[in-house]
Amino acid sequence: MMKKLFYALCSLCIVLAPLCAGENNEKHFSLLFGGGVGSFKMDDGRFLMVYSNRSMTRHGFFALGDSRTYLIGKYRLFDATGKSELTNINVTGFSEWREIFYSAGFRLTVPHSPFYADVSYVIIKAEEKISTVQPVVNELTTSQKIENRGLSFGGGLAIEILSPFAIYGEGEYTFMLQKVQNDKKRDLPGIGGWNISTGIIFIF
Repeated sequence: MMKKLFYALCSLCIVLAPLCAGENNEKHFSLLFGGGVGSFKMDDGRFLMVYSNRSMTRHGFFALGDSRTYLIGKYRLFDATGKSELTNINVTGFSEWREIFYSAGFRLTVPHSPFYADVSYVIIKAEEKISTVQPVVNELTTSQKIENRGLSFGGGLAIEILSPFAIYGEGEYTFMLQKVQNDKKRDLPGIGGWNISTGIIFIF
């Protein structure tokens, strides 16, 4: 559902872009889209111990509003690798993690200021794959998928450098609304946390 809402929001922004551009001087409607990179720190301490090789997050967004309040959709991708935790067995384990954030919400800007605040509803889908590399033991290869919902709150500033381009920097915290357990009733990793990012915005 959240994924469909995100794509619907992106499609709406694209369809209305010419209208917003034509009415920008009278009604101050704006279309924003952009993307960038960032650093994600997950809340779960066990994750940080296993996944020592964490890539930068990649993200993009669309927003449509009246220059003060925007309806915004975001997409963020995070990958990590590390050594899997294997006990009582003489093999080397390898773990892969991929996490995707889909969010939709509102952006509030401060008049005559570069500062803004975001609040969004988030669905996070994560997949973890664990395998062996020395030696390869197919029977020990396993994977799990995690899906959870949460809320994110963030803020940042956007500075226009040359119309229609602006650069931005922001911080955002995502927390989960509930704990997720596997079929053995064990708590799965808490997949929320802090994301610090920077990138470029196109303003129309």
